[in-house]
Amino acid sequence: MSESNANSVERRPQTPTATTPRGGGLWIALIAVLGLTVVGLNVMLFVLLQGHQRALDVRTTKIQQRENAVAAQEERKDKLQKEIDELRTQKVKAQDEEEAARNAALDADQVKARRDKAFKELNDARAENIEVDLGIKSARLVEKELNRKIPDLEIRRETLEDDEKTTIDRIAQLQNDEESAKRRTGEAKKDRKISVERLNNLAAELVVCII
Repeated sequence: MSESNANSVERRPQTPTATTPRGGGLWIALIAVLGLTVVGLNVMLFVLLQGHQRALDVRTTKIQQRENAVAAQEERKDKLQKEIDELRTQKVKAQDEEEAARNAALDADQVKARRDKAFKELNDARAENIEVDLGIKSARLVEKELNRKIPDLEIRRETLEDDEKTTIDRIAQLQNDEESAKRRTGEAKKDRKISVERLNNLAAELVVCII
């Protein structure tokens, strides 16, 4: 009995007394709720800030990607413009080369024509040279033959000169004979005329005598 009383005496100080205020618990609860609310708000703000930051990062990434894409497009545009300029330059160069090739072809045709003409003239000159060589050879053969015949020709010339002299003398003799024949013919005609006149006179005399 005494132990139970002692235990009860010892436990009494742990039980709340009627003098402990109840408002302190409320304030503690309110502060705890406010603390939890603040913590929740902070967590929510942190989450919102993280989401906003992530959205900003995504947006920044997209903007950066767009800027990179625009820069790549600009770079590609510059590259394409450069390639276009190079192609234009190559086109102009190709046109110049084509024009030069045409001029070269015309020059080549003219050169070919001049070359063909030169070859023809060369062939003609060679043919003429061959003909000249043949003519020279023929002339040399003729000269050789003439040199071989010169002594006979000299003898023939002397003979012809003698024959010419003889013929000239013969002609002179014939002219003299012709003149002599003409004189004799004239004298014969004169004698015949005289004879005819005599015969006529004799015939006249004979007629007179008969009468």
